[in-house]
Amino acid sequence: MPGKQPSYRAPWLIRILECIAAPLSLATLYKLATVVGTLGFMLSARQRKRILSNLSLAGDLNLDRRTQRQIARKSLINLYAVTFDYLKLRNLDRDSNRIVSNNIVSINNPEVIDQLIADGHSPVIVTGHLANWEATFLGASSQQPGIVISQRFFVEPVADWIHAIRTQFGGELTPPQHAVRAGIRALRQGRFAGLAIDQALPEGGLPLTFFGTRAYTTPTPALWALRTNSPIVMVMARRSATGYRLRYHAPIWPDTSNPHNDEIQRLTQQLQRQLEADIRRMPGDYLWLHNRYQQHTHQHLQQAYRHDVLMLVLPESKQAADRVIAELSALNRFYPRALLTIYMPSAASKKTVGLSTDMQVTVKHYDTLSDTLEDDWRYQLIFDYSQGSTVSRYYRRRGAFASIKLSPSIPLEQQLADQVLIHHS
Repeated sequence: MPGKQPSYRAPWLIRILECIAAPLSLATLYKLATVVGTLGFMLSARQRKRILSNLSLAGDLNLDRRTQRQIARKSLINLYAVTFDYLKLRNLDRDSNRIVSNNIVSINNPEVIDQLIADGHSPVIVTGHLANWEATFLGASSQQPGIVISQRFFVEPVADWIHAIRTQFGGELTPPQHAVRAGIRALRQGRFAGLAIDQALPEGGLPLTFFGTRAYTTPTPALWALRTNSPIVMVMARRSATGYRLRYHAPIWPDTSNPHNDEIQRLTQQLQRQLEADIRRMPGDYLWLHNRYQQHTHQHLQQAYRHDVLMLVLPESKQAADRVIAELSALNRFYPRALLTIYMPSAASKKTVGLSTDMQVTVKHYDTLSDTLEDDWRYQLIFDYSQGSTVSRYYRRRGAFASIKLSPSIPLEQQLADQVLIHHS
């Protein structure tokens, strides 16, 4: 059984907050999170836009706008609840393969992992950002030593504190750049290897769908499983009145007789569908603020224009629209994997050609400019050739973070290079 890590002394401010939180129940902390999260939803336009944009992209959920807003608010409340819960998670105890500290975290079916360990199998543990994802790996490491793939928090004193929470039962943290090798080594040593599968990884991720829209998903759990013939077990947390209840799904075994790439695809797709099913049961507990639909790394673009779901409104004039259509391939340099919707006037005669095959392009026609004004929160960045500011203003009041006015008399590539690229002096 894993043991406790050496004692860690938190910074004084965190210790004060832990002392304040100590006598408070999780229900009380959740009430506080409800107040803070509700205020955050009302006051932070950026957070509200991101969450509602993601919920709109999750088209397979079939949510009306009112339900989206309810889920968005609850999702932000859950994020603050997870943040406040950190104050209760540093000094947990473990007994009989269950975490017990005022019943904050418990495992409903620990026998799933117990049986695998008894049979000599080290599992690949997978979770998603649902309810409290920290609790899932604490539960796993209370049963068996293991490693978790995790980015280090950018504020060092807080990073040390979070590290102490995550490793208190002997688990280890490994940065993503060493994930494949470290995970295989851990599994071969009889430890588990774990990560959250719903991290957007455009570079090296598989282009699967997440509730109907393309989302890049890490194949690392499938790679681990195939290289070591280990089972994959997804674990999810569910919030209760007094804490979190963890539940393991049935193990998924790799089929080593299948072609390697096909099996990687199958396993990753199955995990994605399993996560979706859990989210459907409690969509308000999912971290919709996370940029799950990221399509690019955007390192060459200014921060304000690093977006993935684009709307392009072509000029109303047929001649001007046809001229712009002929140079749309310029977008490939800046947004080669964009989820792009093009609004073109019905009179336009040219077809869109030359766009990257990695783009997902939807073309809509309009007769009057009002036809482009839809109650659609998906769009994050607006490229606007229309006269006036009606379109830009309309979508900036919805999900769009930024808009760029364009002129049909200036080459598109030149305008984008001037406005969205990082210019080094």
